[in-house]
Amino acid sequence: MKIHRYQQGGSLYTIIFIILVAVMAGHTGFKLFPVYMEDWGIQAAIDGATKEPDLQYSRPSDVQQAILRRFGVNNITRASRDNISVVRDGDYYKVNVEYEVRLPYMANISLVLDFAHEAEVRAR
Repeated sequence: MKIHRYQQGGSLYTIIFIILVAVMAGHTGFKLFPVYMEDWGIQAAIDGATKEPDLQYSRPSDVQQAILRRFGVNNITRASRDNISVVRDGDYYKVNVEYEVRLPYMANISLVLDFAHEAEVRAR
């Protein structure tokens, strides 16, 4: 009969720990995925409003309205008019969208995510 020098396999506690870590990672992913999907939509709305080749805006409010229309089409609710700032800088408008998302995670634990996007658009 052979005597094994090392044990093979995992103990019950190791397996429970691995399952617990996998469940926590999956839970976190399912909580964060919709927020990042909406953030990608916000970035796409900003890019669409600022990177059209023939489009020039005459006022900062025109830029803001174009972005807000795209937010409405894409059903974006986490960023609003208050989160968009448009400042003229020479021949361009600098567009800044900054917002914060707080997600309840477990019990009294929340996830806080800060997002910021910048773009430039040609002014008239």
